[in-house]
Amino acid sequence: MTLMLEHPLVRERRSLLTLETERLILRRWRNEDLEAAAAINADPEVMAWIGAGPMTLSDSVNYLTRNDAYFDSHGFGIWAVER
Repeated sequence: MTLMLEHPLVRERRSLLTLETERLILRRWRNEDLEAAAAINADPEVMAWIGAGPMTLSDSVNYLTRNDAYFDSHGFGIWAVER
């Protein structure tokens, strides 16, 4: 599955929403993040502390797509974190 996150205006806005520190990069989600995000969201031990239980791949796509729309309308949302 592919997230619908790659519209040119979204890509331009995405570059404005990146925070970098000495140790971390916080940024908006990208299509290539889906596999890792879906694995985390499907892990019962992780999701026992977050939300209503493990997510399917489709659930993860929907969640990240909603988060991306929220970023567009509110200017913030759930960040992807890189080390």
